[in-house]
Amino acid sequence: MNAIAKGELYTGYETAIATAEACRASTLFHSTGERAPLTKTTDVVAVESGMTACFAALGATACGMRSAGIAERGLDPAVDEAQRLGLPTVFLRVSSAPMAMAGLHFFAESHQTLADTMIMAYKIAEDKRVLAPAVISVPSPAMREVVHVPSTQSLDKFLPRLHLAHRLAKEPRYLVPQRTAEDLQNSLNTAAALLPKYSEAYWQRFRRKVGFFHTTQTEDAEHVLVVAGVQTLNSQRALTKLRAEGKKVGVVSLNTLTPFPERLKETLNGKNVAVIENGTNAAQGVRGLGFSCSHYLTHRLLNEKDFEDVFRRLISGAKEERWVSS
Repeated sequence: MNAIAKGELYTGYETAIATAEACRASTLFHSTGERAPLTKTTDVVAVESGMTACFAALGATACGMRSAGIAERGLDPAVDEAQRLGLPTVFLRVSSAPMAMAGLHFFAESHQTLADTMIMAYKIAEDKRVLAPAVISVPSPAMREVVHVPSTQSLDKFLPRLHLAHRLAKEPRYLVPQRTAEDLQNSLNTAAALLPKYSEAYWQRFRRKVGFFHTTQTEDAEHVLVVAGVQTLNSQRALTKLRAEGKKVGVVSLNTLTPFPERLKETLNGKNVAVIENGTNAAQGVRGLGFSCSHYLTHRLLNEKDFEDVFRRLISGAKEERWVSS
């Protein structure tokens, strides 16, 4: 059987549903107002708010069922609770608002990376050595693009069924919160060790990788922008224009925020660095590796000219922290 699936034209919402079904998720909860496409095995349940969607997904996981919740807001308390209970629920975050969060945090720069990242999030979060919630910050859900979602049969060999040692039975019971901040850190450390291994296995089967980050022309770059998720494409377009002018610039696009990629230190060593913040704490992570960096904050998708301006300020030697507004 060919493990590389035929592409389908999907919105982000349809991508999430198709991937959840391919992963044998029992339920996907949302408050998007979108009409759900027909599914064979995954129940797509509309609820009144993002917080309800997240806690409903958490409850389904507590019963031993693979699940997902989609929300623009209201994730924080559900993610914190999932962390305390050791529940590997996957949450899809359709927002650029800052978020203080426990658990794993991934970024998807396209609908294709959303599909691949959902699969990887389940794989890592459900590992018995991790058992932590995962949040995926997703691109604009209304856009359509061709997405290759692996078949359920091909995924069965990569992603086993969910088995929790402790779960709610039919009788009313309680899961007692027991996990601590130290437990979370141990889970993140384990996840950081597992991601390269699972990414390589995913590549061998589906010819796509979900790593810590990916780079564009950073080898000889003197000036590097660190971005995440949907900011990647326009930053690369600005890079192409400046490279044509002979400027030695590069881009690092983060795929994970927690665990933060320690390997980024080798890539940024000796570079002049700026970080674009769009609802992340990436600058804190970069500084934690021992680098000083310029820090640009925004609440919107930056266009090519915005990135060109940031690159030119970086090249001029500016060390600053400022908003890039409309």
